[in-house]
Amino acid sequence: MTVLIATKNRNKQREIVRILEKSKHRIIFPEAIEFVGDVEETGATFAENALLKAKAFAEKAKTITAADDSGLVVSALDGNPGVNSKRWVKGSDEDRCTAILDKLKNQKNRAASFVTTICLFDPETEEEKYFTGTLNGEISSQRKGSNGFGYDPIFIPTESDQTLAELTPEEKNKLSHRGQAFRKLNKYLESLTI
Repeated sequence: MTVLIATKNRNKQREIVRILEKSKHRIIFPEAIEFVGDVEETGATFAENALLKAKAFAEKAKTITAADDSGLVVSALDGNPGVNSKRWVKGSDEDRCTAILDKLKNQKNRAASFVTTICLFDPETEEEKYFTGTLNGEISSQRKGSNGFGYDPIFIPTESDQTLAELTPEEKNKLSHRGQAFRKLNKYLESLTI
């Protein structure tokens, strides 16, 4: 079975390839179907945004499609940036990290979590299935590490004393919200008959 993973983000693609490397299914990305344009993420939840992307790509590709929406939820910022993690502050990943560090400068509560929700959508049956991963931790006092992307340099998982950007890709994938969600997806896909 061919499964399209609906992300054009090269960093995410590299992580997903590692997580799904033993899958018995053929995993493809949007480049394989020449998908042009982006899907506007107007949902109020990670699940709604994942569905919007999964449906749009599935209808174009005519194949089962998995799309994820991920974000950083910071307790002291009332759950922000949340579903708007990529759009919360204009500019680069570094700009967004700096904005969070600035807002938490005098804040004792640094609790945060990374969330990923994947929607698997079948364009033939219009069936939707969801898989979620959550990684709890806290925001560091400064940016550390050069691995990873997004908010990785300022997020310290509960299970570690290093930021996600200080971990190796293998260590990160074992812990990460995305790793959790994609392993759940893979378990489900492996249970299907081809």
